[in-house]
Amino acid sequence: MINREDYNLAIKLIVAQIEKLPNYLIPKTIIRSGNISSPGISDIDLLIGFEDSFLFANQFLDEFNKIIDKIKYKEIFFLHMPNIFPISLLKELPKYTFNETKDLEVIHGINVMQTNINISKEQIIIRSMEFIHSRIIDFLITIYTNKINLKKLLVEGHSFLHSFEALKKLGVDLNRKQFPNFLKIENYRGQIVNDIIINLKDEECRKIYEGICSEFYFLLQKLYIEFQKNVALHWSADINIHQYDEQILLNNLTKGKPTQISLEVKNNMFSIDGFSWELKCFFDNIFLNQDEFLTVFINKEFKNELINKKLFLKKLFKFNFFNYGNAFGRSGFRPLIIGKNLDRSAKHLIY
Repeated sequence: MINREDYNLAIKLIVAQIEKLPNYLIPKTIIRSGNISSPGISDIDLLIGFEDSFLFANQFLDEFNKIIDKIKYKEIFFLHMPNIFPISLLKELPKYTFNETKDLEVIHGINVMQTNINISKEQIIIRSMEFIHSRIIDFLITIYTNKINLKKLLVEGHSFLHSFEALKKLGVDLNRKQFPNFLKIENYRGQIVNDIIINLKDEECRKIYEGICSEFYFLLQKLYIEFQKNVALHWSADINIHQYDEQILLNNLTKGKPTQISLEVKNNMFSIDGFSWELKCFFDNIFLNQDEFLTVFINKEFKNELINKKLFLKKLFKFNFFNYGNAFGRSGFRPLIIGKNLDRSAKHLIY
């Protein structure tokens, strides 16, 4: 049975081995993010900070992979590589993610995190727009391609809690009892922590995937309402469609209030209906030139926070291009666009 001490030992080993690397590969700071709420299911989330001029992230990740190969329970602890940021942006990270300062622990190097950061309601809306859309799209494609995975579901489904709490902070009236699929996921997580074996057939697992996707979509509809309190009007030439990825097209964004989400495949493309113009407004304000769109804001502070997010992403994309040759890097940000489409849009933003 995996316990919290197993996680602590893994982290100590990682830090000890990283401190033996050549000086130019040793981070300025390593931060442990989140809590081990469910030993045996929870993974280890690390935030790693280097100087803004750092250029060797891929080499560092190669070394990191060698280190974790020696760790027991690697497959559980490390579902993904650490997130890597330039120090100047790491300081601001809690403003733009769900990494609250109270859940961050410095395990190596200097403490660069600002304390008592006031996260505005505007930024809660902005970061929730990114996260909820990306989670729904991922679930839809997982369901369609039948790549059902219980371990993944128990981790990704648990992230519903972040969005649930975010909307509560916006004043949306919600109760956990409204979301039976999320409660099932939490129940299964609890059983595994208590060393109870879960035998779930693929079809049962699929139904929970479908259910949690619908519950995220319910939150998204509430989020659209909060978004509309800040924006009176938005226009751009292709406002009705959005190319999220080379193979993912979001359609009919202006057909009225969406009530259900659906996916079909057309010409080797995933075509998704059920999203709304608010996502296009977010994207255009981040990536397009001022003369390419029009947004009439009700709340000027919302416009200012979109500009702040734009500047944050611009700096991050530069760091990522220098280190990885792409915009995404190891940051985890998916600003309503991914893959090569993100690379093109990021270059347009930077240059």
